[in-house]
Amino acid sequence: MTEDNPLASCRILALDDHAIQVKIFQKILETNGYTQVTGISDPLQCLPLHHENPFDLVIVDLDMPNLNGFGVIQQLKEEAENDFLPIIVVTGSDEKQDMLRALKLGARDFVTRPVHREELVHRVNHLLRIRLAYKKVPTALRPRLARIDERALRMGRILVVEDDAAQRVIIEKLLKMGNYSDVSGLSDPGVLRSFMASQSAPFEVVILDLHLPGLSTREAIEVIHEMTPGKNKPYILAITSDDSNEVRWDAFRDGAVDILHKPLDREIFLARMDNLIELRLLV
Repeated sequence: MTEDNPLASCRILALDDHAIQVKIFQKILETNGYTQVTGISDPLQCLPLHHENPFDLVIVDLDMPNLNGFGVIQQLKEEAENDFLPIIVVTGSDEKQDMLRALKLGARDFVTRPVHREELVHRVNHLLRIRLAYKKVPTALRPRLARIDERALRMGRILVVEDDAAQRVIIEKLLKMGNYSDVSGLSDPGVLRSFMASQSAPFEVVILDLHLPGLSTREAIEVIHEMTPGKNKPYILAITSDDSNEVRWDAFRDGAVDILHKPLDREIFLARMDNLIELRLLV
């Protein structure tokens, strides 16, 4: 990232009660061009620091003494009720209920331990781009954007691109359980371009299988973005049965915003979908 990149000067707080982990977060972000990274180990310092000079993004560990990560999220959200302050939580890979609770409280993303550099940077970059776009909106209009109407959320347009028809049906049923009403499905990747060209309105999220026959992930995402007019390209939620780090990195590099592994957990899947749709509608 170059110094003239507006993301570089965004103010980031890394909060973890283990000082070594804070230093790791700082090193990862500073190595990738971020120049305003603050690291602390005492969660009680978070709110006073935010009062003094508001942060653009907060990374917080959930398991801390005195005030845990849930308490920090709640404090920040109460403080920034009419603002969009992205929070990334750090969790263990098996802490499903913690993930769901954090998302419900207002966290926007999470990374699992051990934290991988490329994934952390990808998620920080994505949320800060939204944060900067939000800050360009006139102040008087921001409170309205900070609260997405539930009806608008459920009407978000979703496309499922999955060549396995049985898997596609399962995903569509999960979305129906989440009360999403505008869901399209595509099993033949060969007609993706013509299908996208036929749409009268853009999709908010495209759920994309990473192993489509005859079409690489990068090619599929290029087609989706190319055939979506305007700047509001759909977010890509990648799905795969391969949980290797290489597959994750490749998906992020190719343009995916998030990735989930099959078989999909209903609660996690719907929570992530709610979050992605809301972020897409935010700006």
